[in-house]
Amino acid sequence: MLRKRKNKFIFFYTIIFSLFYTNANCQSVEIIFKYADSLFAAHEIIAAEQEYLRVIFFHAENSLAHERLADIYYAQNNFSKAIEYYNNAIATENITENNKIDIKFKIVNSYLKKADFYFALTTLYSLPDSLNTENQQRKHFYLGICHYKMGNYLNAHKYFSLVISDSTSAEQQNLDKIIEHTIDESNKNLNIYFAASMLLPGLGQLMSLEYRKSANALFLNTFLIYVCYYTLKNFGKIDMLISVLPFFQRYYLGNALAAYNIAKSKQTQKIDEYLQQILNLI
Repeated sequence: MLRKRKNKFIFFYTIIFSLFYTNANCQSVEIIFKYADSLFAAHEIIAAEQEYLRVIFFHAENSLAHERLADIYYAQNNFSKAIEYYNNAIATENITENNKIDIKFKIVNSYLKKADFYFALTTLYSLPDSLNTENQQRKHFYLGICHYKMGNYLNAHKYFSLVISDSTSAEQQNLDKIIEHTIDESNKNLNIYFAASMLLPGLGQLMSLEYRKSANALFLNTFLIYVCYYTLKNFGKIDMLISVLPFFQRYYLGNALAAYNIAKSKQTQKIDEYLQQILNLI
């Protein structure tokens, strides 16, 4: 009989202690979270990060702690880690559908910062079809950017048009022209610049309006041609082939590749400028 009473006492004591411990633990986690939020608001990023990690250690289902940590990593340009914690926030059980959508847009933004446009596109397509007007516009906007950066300019035009559908016809016409210019720019044959510099060193650079680089390429290759001739005349064919010709071949081909790369860089810059014009239009 005494033993049964003792067992009952232990049982009830365990229940009461568990309830007290759980309640105290929840309160302590809540206090830590509020402290972390105050650090975050005061831009004490490193200290806030440690406190949010403590919250997650005690309560892994705290979606806000995961999201705050992701925001910290995003601010530190650590976009891979930001994406990891945004996904952790989405995976928690207590998150609402609206919060999940907002976080997915943050994930998209992180992928854009990383220039991972395919994954950004995949995340956008994972959003539900039934979005409110504001989120639908955000989705179209990001879809336009993703397709544009991936070189799918017609698809980008379709989504950008949806974003400015309520705008004036003049803005729509401006968008049409910008996309047309973008397609023309992207269709340029950059091999012409390579071939031009193979024909005459520096010519490809001159076509890109890089006058100094053009002059340098012409001078250097002309000088190496002279050295080849001088070595051939004074030291013989073997010496010229072994000691001078490899240098000439290297700089001659390098000049043509440099002309191509310059043209490619300017093309990319121009296409990015067109995108900025579209963003200004929107």
